[in-house]
Amino acid sequence: MSMIFVAIVTCVIFISGAVTGVIGLVSLAVHREERNHTLTGPPPGYMARAARRLNGVHVRIPGPRETTPPAGNGRPAATGNSP
Repeated sequence: MSMIFVAIVTCVIFISGAVTGVIGLVSLAVHREERNHTLTGPPPGYMARAARRLNGVHVRIPGPRETTPPAGNGRPAATGNSP
């Protein structure tokens, strides 16, 4: 019983330390980007890139536009309820 308790406590301490570390690094990266006003461009470093990925913030670079016309006549499909 004592060995199981020690194993569980060790796992809880390790996981809580890892979560605290990740939250701390993300917080530091966000504050750095706010201070440097770099949120509209590419991330300035690895820590900022990881923080953006964890927060779901991405800078989308527009690619080439699609040159083919949309299928159909360009209008939305009828729902069948209109007269």
